[in-house]
Amino acid sequence: ISDLAATGNPFTSEDVTAAVGLPTGAVGSNRNNAIGAMMNGAARRRVIVKTGRRVLSRRPTSHGAELTEWIGR
Repeated sequence: ISDLAATGNPFTSEDVTAAVGLPTGAVGSNRNNAIGAMMNGAARRRVIVKTGRRVLSRRPTSHGAELTEWIGR
């Protein structure tokens, strides 16, 4: 997240998972929730802020869900 924030370009949680993959191991079936928790944690630490835009997911398994767009602070 910090690396994507440092670029100055907007990004989504999908960009994070594209860069590092989904969590594995004990997280199990809630692994997608872990990414959201990481994004919210970064926002609480003021590493990232919402741009105010929502963008459509590119992953077929997400069925076009809307994702929050973030940018580094």
